[in-house]
Amino acid sequence: MQLVLITPPAISKPEPSLCNSLFAAGLQVLHVRKPTAAVQEVRQYLQQLDPQYLQRVVVHQHHELASEFALKGIHFKEKDRPAPPLLRTRPGLYQSTSLHSLTDVLQDWQNLDYAFLSPIFDSISKEGYAAAGFEPAQLAVALDQAQMPVYALGGITPERLPVVREMGFAGAGILGAVWSQEDPVAAFLEFQQQL
Repeated sequence: MQLVLITPPAISKPEPSLCNSLFAAGLQVLHVRKPTAAVQEVRQYLQQLDPQYLQRVVVHQHHELASEFALKGIHFKEKDRPAPPLLRTRPGLYQSTSLHSLTDVLQDWQNLDYAFLSPIFDSISKEGYAAAGFEPAQLAVALDQAQMPVYALGGITPERLPVVREMGFAGAGILGAVWSQEDPVAAFLEFQQQL
């Protein structure tokens, strides 16, 4: 099961240093999601990451930075993604997106490496963002028929990882359960131990 950590939307000074510590603790994929940040702000953020970890980073905004920093990939927000089938923007560059319905999961997403489906549980980081209430049997069928790995997103805690696996997800996106803690690295290590 793949774990993907998504950053909080606002940039904070200690965050890049924390990300370096998270990578050193075993984090394999970091999604840098800074929806209101200018390209220069995201560039400065990436410059603070240890260069050895840049190949584990996916950006949600300012996709041109993926080439500039030789990043792992780019993420398409639902409103910005091209219609399926998605074209490969660059060989070797991972592409992901966000999905919010089982109909979307079953689309022909060629050249998509993985997708997040949300919200699976009530969100920890977005107040009032309640679980979508996907019907378990329909969810299982959609995940089985999906053309790419689908990761659960929304309210993911270490204790819920076994449930997420049983549901049929290939991985999980985590955010609030790590960044809302006093020690994000220790919180991430709890996820690692649960795996």
